[in-house]
Amino acid sequence: TVGEAPLFLLDDPVAELDREGIERLVRLLAQQGRQIFLTACNAGEIPRLEQPSTTFSVAEGVFQPLTEQMDS
Repeated sequence: TVGEAPLFLLDDPVAELDREGIERLVRLLAQQGRQIFLTACNAGEIPRLEQPSTTFSVAEGVFQPLTEQMDS
């Protein structure tokens, strides 16, 4: 919808960016109030956000929260 913040889908940015680059990109989008969906093969590769966030796991076709909503 016009005037609404876009949703960003980042598919495995770890394959293309180093840790600092991923953190900078995610922090920039989050600071602007953007909704971000980020995929990674290893959850430890996803940078922690200062904003509330939820991490999900997809295994054997099942999509579920990996952790409860994180509030800093």
